[in-house]
Order: sequence, then C-alpha cells, then structure tokens
Amino acid sequence: ISIQRQSDSRAISKTQGHHGSPAWSPDGQSLAFLRTGTAGTSVVVHDLSSGSERTLTTLSPPDYGFNERLLIWSPENNLLAVSHSQTAGRPPGLWLVSVTTGEATVLTHPGSAASGDVDPRFSPDGRYVSFIRLLSRSHQEVFSVSVRGGRPEQLTQIGKRITAHDWTSDGKALVVSSDRGGEFRLLRIPVNRPESLSPIGIFSEFPLQFALARQAPSLAYTALQQDRNIWRLDLATLDWKRLVATTAQDA
Repeated sequence: ISIQRQSDSRAISKTQGHHGSPAWSPDGQSLAFLRTGTAGTSVVVHDLSSGSERTLTTLSPPDYGFNERLLIWSPENNLLAVSHSQTAGRPPGLWLVSVTTGEATVLTHPGSAASGDVDPRFSPDGRYVSFIRLLSRSHQEVFSVSVRGGRPEQLTQIGKRITAHDWTSDGKALVVSSDRGGEFRLLRIPVNRPESLSPIGIFSEFPLQFALARQAPSLAYTALQQDRNIWRLDLATLDWKRLVATTAQDA
C-alpha cells in the first residue's frame, strides 16, 4: 500500500504479507488496512504523522480470493467494518472492530445460501453499514444493517452482478456498479425508490470499483482487467501449460 500525492508516493505497508482494502480515518491522519498472512488477517492502523502502526486484532483464518473491498472506517472514527469468514471455506460475514480496543463483534451472517457479504460501507450518518451480498456468481444485491445489529434490509432489486457500491454524501442515494444492461456501468439509485435507476456516464467492459468523495462532487474508480485463459496441469510433474489464450474470458 502506498499514498500518491501529485508527483511523489510514499510506501505505507513495510511488513511482509498481502495488503489490501486501505481505508482513511475521517480526519485523514491515519490509514487502516488488512494484512493477510498464513495464520490470519490482521486489521492494522498506520499513523501517517509518526509512521507507527498498531494491530487492532488478527482474525483467523486468513481471507483470500476476493476482489471487493473488505474494510471501511466509520464516520464517527470509532469503528471499522470488516468482511471476514469465521471458518475456512465458509461465506464471510461482516464484523465491527473497535478502533480503541480492537474488540471484534459479528454483525451479519450470510447463511449457506449466499457466498458472503463484502464491500462494507458506512452510511454518512454512521448508523448503518451497507454491503454487497454475493447471492451467486452472476447475482449480487446491496443490503443494509444497523450498526446495532438486526436483520439486514435489501436495498436493490437489480438481479445481476454488482461489483461495488457507495453512498452519496447526503445519504439519500446509492451508486452501484452493475452489468444490468450488459456492460458494467455506474447507476444512481434513490434509497426510498430502489426501482428508479439513473445511469452515470462511466462504463466499462470489465467490472468497475469506485469510491465517492464525502466533501467534494467527485469519485475515483478503477476497471478490473480480467483475462482468464485455459491451462493444463500435468499431475505427474505438476507443470502448467497454457492451452487457450484470447482477449476474452476463456472457461
């Protein structure tokens, strides 16, 4: 993980491991991220002024294999929402981690019918955590749950893939990235009228991920380039050989 400011960049993560899901503190003075190793996934907070870091908690087993964001910082500065699986091979749910004590409590249980809850986002008032529930490989929806717990509420009825989402700064609408129309496009969805979809002029052949600025009318986004090919594994020698390679998704 590094921070880019104009023409220079500064490395943040210096310890060996897989790092991901960086999240700013509300005051911009700290950066939280996940460090995944062989024993588990650690929730780390890095102080930008001193360069020091502290591990809030380490969740076991380690979390691998997700393209979506797995961590976010609350507007009140006191909580982190983390996507994590309690048991290896089981769907991940959401956890709340105290920034002060590191105490972790379970917030959602996706159940056996879903593949997990990912991409947590706090509502601007900090009262709710929205997330993407992976219902199947080609179907995801956005849900929301109170930070106090309870039954999640489904906020979208898209019926297709959703690769990222975020709240508008006023908390009145969601923006989601979905292939509802064939290509991946950003869609604006009013919270009180989920059936009303307004396309935003950002689209891609590949899955989009993004974040909305809280105090400016702007967003940052990426397109997840994917080029899946077909390989053959020799079980005797454990050597791989690529058989089919095109610019499309080969399966």
